[in-house]
Amino acid sequence: MFKLYIQRENCLEDTAFQQACVLWQEQDLDGSQTFFNFGDIKPADWGTNLISLHVSSNDAFACLFPLDITDAENIKIEPETTAGDTTDGTTANGELSQFIKMFAWEDDGNGIYEGENDVIPVNTPLSTVDTEIIAMSLTGGGPTGYIGLAWCFGEQSLDGNDIECSGNAVGIDQAQTDSTGASLTAYAVQQRNNEVFDCESALPLLEE
Repeated sequence: MFKLYIQRENCLEDTAFQQACVLWQEQDLDGSQTFFNFGDIKPADWGTNLISLHVSSNDAFACLFPLDITDAENIKIEPETTAGDTTDGTTANGELSQFIKMFAWEDDGNGIYEGENDVIPVNTPLSTVDTEIIAMSLTGGGPTGYIGLAWCFGEQSLDGNDIECSGNAVGIDQAQTDSTGASLTAYAVQQRNNEVFDCESALPLLEE
């Protein structure tokens, strides 16, 4: 049994941990990068990440789309059935994504939630987060845009500015052998001659 805790602010003090915390430097994304990739999580495990968006010249509208959410049952064991899992095993979808809760906010660059505007409400199930669209306006060559992201396996809440995670979610044992995955796709367009652009109009282009 172990607990997994990831806090970005520790990277500023711990050089060794920084290697595991800074996932990649500024670069064009090609789909191979991952924000979170864990082989095993337990109830009440949680983590945070800081996403930065950069434009080098033209002012741009930027969008982040959570897409392609998948769930796999893998196998089904007795604790899952006892917790209410009625799926038929390996041919069915799993339940893990409904117990992974997400929270995202407009960050100031330090990776710590300090009451900034939220862009995905706290305790939003990953299974429904694809209905959320994160939109930002970026200045070319100017300040970098930042999004703070937090996840929790269980129930997520805010105590003031503290993001808390409890593993006491009802039915969470249904997900014991399950796996889940999702993509976070970035899209940007220059602001010049696109004054009426909104992110929802770009989503069909990504779903083609």
